[in-house]
Amino acid sequence: GELITAEKAQAYGLLNTVVPPNLLESEAVKLAEQIASKSNFGIRLGKNMFYEQLKYENLDDAYDFATERIACNLQHPDAKHGIDDFVNKKNK
Repeated sequence: GELITAEKAQAYGLLNTVVPPNLLESEAVKLAEQIASKSNFGIRLGKNMFYEQLKYENLDDAYDFATERIACNLQHPDAKHGIDDFVNKKNK
């Protein structure tokens, strides 16, 4: 493949943020802290679902799998709490 700059990758939507090298560690720590503040259940579930759906050769089957998994997971107390927080605009 062709190498591209971080800025071009961001323009393509492959990256959310580009930071200068001197801020990389502090920004990575901020992101890690933000992720760590979320539900362990939700993070683990999302990662597992992502990797499981990669096994599907048919995109529609992968979407069906993900939709079913998301619907089931919305019944978990962490999901209900997160939705309640969002609807009530609570900050965590």
